[in-house]
Amino acid sequence: MKKHYVQVTNIPKQTCCGALQHHAGETPQTVELAMQNIKAYEQYDFDIVNTIGGCVRL
Repeated sequence: MKKHYVQVTNIPKQTCCGALQHHAGETPQTVELAMQNIKAYEQYDFDIVNTIGGCVRL
């Protein structure tokens, strides 16, 4: 069995990514959600992997 050395981290303040709002043309809501996630993630130093393109909330 191959090991991948992956660590999963829960980000408590992560919110919706805003993709659905973006596709619906709701730009102000999209920007607000993006800014919330940037603020939630900027305290960490790691790569982010998202395997679900439509809606993912860890």
